[in-house]
Amino acid sequence: MQYTVRRAAILLGLLLLVWSHAATAQTRYHFMQMTVAGRVPFRIYFAPALKGQGVVELEQGFLTLSQDKFADRLQRNDSFVMQKLDELSAAGWELVTTTSQTGGKDETDYVRYLFRKAY
Repeated sequence: MQYTVRRAAILLGLLLLVWSHAATAQTRYHFMQMTVAGRVPFRIYFAPALKGQGVVELEQGFLTLSQDKFADRLQRNDSFVMQKLDELSAAGWELVTTTSQTGGKDETDYVRYLFRKAY
């Protein structure tokens, strides 16, 4: 009986030790922000830079286009943004949150994506 109690106490102590270590271990993250800025000029900003690029220019000149060309250019820009989001996801970046702002007459429209990656 005493042997069983001692064994149970040792097992309980080991479980508490493992549990306390797991409770104190914290995951650390790198963070990256991708901002898609609208109006003119249309750009994507990365902070920190992604593959050496801090700013990527998107297609411009929407105001002088016919409706069909406007839709085509907008679709190409949207596809490019989706491609960048896919690349980040494939590289292990997890989307944490998004923030958007529709600016007034003199403000820029933007969508910010915040990513994190465990290290």
